[in-house]
Amino acid sequence: MPISFPARRLLIGLAVSGVTQSAVAGDWRVVPSLSVTENYTDNVLLSERKPAGDFYTTLVPGVAVRGKGRRLSLNADYAAERLWFYDNHELDRTTHRLDGDLALEVLPEHLFLDARGALYPALRSGSGALSNRSRTAFRDRAGLTDPQSNRADVSVWDLTPRYEQQLGTFAHLTASAGFSNTSTDDLRDVGTGRGNDWLARLASGQRFARSDWSLAYRRRDLERAGVGRDSSLQSLLAEFGYRLNRRFRVTGSVGYEDEDYGGDQRAQRGPTGSVGLVYSPGERTSISGSIGQRVFGMTKSFIATHRARHSVVSVSYNEDLRTTAEVLRDRQAFTRRDEFGNPLPIDSGISPDLPAGIDTLGLTNDVFVDRRLNASVGYTHRRDSVSLAVYRLEQESTRSRRHESAVGGGLNYGHQLSRRVSVGVSADYQQRELEQPAGSTDFYAVSPYLSVQLGPHATTRVSYSWMDSQSDFAGSTFTENAVQVALTWAF
Repeated sequence: MPISFPARRLLIGLAVSGVTQSAVAGDWRVVPSLSVTENYTDNVLLSERKPAGDFYTTLVPGVAVRGKGRRLSLNADYAAERLWFYDNHELDRTTHRLDGDLALEVLPEHLFLDARGALYPALRSGSGALSNRSRTAFRDRAGLTDPQSNRADVSVWDLTPRYEQQLGTFAHLTASAGFSNTSTDDLRDVGTGRGNDWLARLASGQRFARSDWSLAYRRRDLERAGVGRDSSLQSLLAEFGYRLNRRFRVTGSVGYEDEDYGGDQRAQRGPTGSVGLVYSPGERTSISGSIGQRVFGMTKSFIATHRARHSVVSVSYNEDLRTTAEVLRDRQAFTRRDEFGNPLPIDSGISPDLPAGIDTLGLTNDVFVDRRLNASVGYTHRRDSVSLAVYRLEQESTRSRRHESAVGGGLNYGHQLSRRVSVGVSADYQQRELEQPAGSTDFYAVSPYLSVQLGPHATTRVSYSWMDSQSDFAGSTFTENAVQVALTWAF
């Protein structure tokens, strides 16, 4: 995947800064890894009418970096997946995946710099074929754009300098300017653009222990070269909160929005406001919700979390105006934390079967109303761990009122048979609905596995996966059975 010049500069800067700081002080770890997998699939082209089987080899070299110095922290993961097919050589390809973020304290307690660079595959359209495995997410065939492929290679970079100033015990001032760019390889006019995000916020200090407040101005600009739909979303918002007692706190906001969606769309301007309640019965439980009015209609939000010794439960719902570029910038290419929020170890190596996230909707150039419901449950005790996540995603275009939604969930279960041997299973389900063109897709996937620790740095894994897609859209119905035998080293 080609990387733009600004993205290269950012990624090189991340690496150079990390190396420089690690030479000075701090705790730094660099873990290379290598996975070799032999695979067989009975439907290499994800075809409905003429499924054909094939053997192929997957090579995944990767590296993970974790570091924290006196003024700098760096997290970076990279993996390159190379596939060689025995009979279908035109499908041989290399897919890059990277996610690196840096936080630098330039001037102690005042000036900070946050940076991020990412490369990963993403869904193109809600009417295309679904696959939760990177191995079947073909980018092209025989060097030509494949109409049946539903993947776009995303390249993201983001640079945000931030200034903070404590005004005694009265208030805290924050001012930041974010500069970013998002591109989607051959789909350069879909969901791409250069973004600027300006924020100035004054928030109450320690003096306001029972009643807190803030005043914030934010402007989000997205420039789409050649598309003619540059957008500008800005707001001025005053927020307040008042603690009634140890458990209850009321919240509210009032402000003004000016939303210019670009192109021939009419801008929307007007007042905005909300009221809410926060309930905190204990240190492990928090519930909050609000209802309000925005220029695009009534909005609701809800967050609930509960943590116990061996389990965690989380539910959230939110509505906001967003762009595809913003959604792509927020995605994580690698999983770094478990369901409890704890950092995952980096010495276990890169997964030999890189996942391809299906919990996203289609790419678009329109500003849209984004509605997201997420709920998850995690449990771990002794030799067992299980996590279940469900979601509902909706996006409604402010320009065409085109509506797209996805309802789905994922299950992961693992059991430690012994110190070296573990078994588990993962499962995914999703139902997607699209208005234009009208239709729906039901997707199922199940993958049991057996993993054996061969030594302090080597692991072997045998897995089977089954995928089934039933769709109203041409070329998106298929069934696949596949077997993988992998060997992974983490040095």
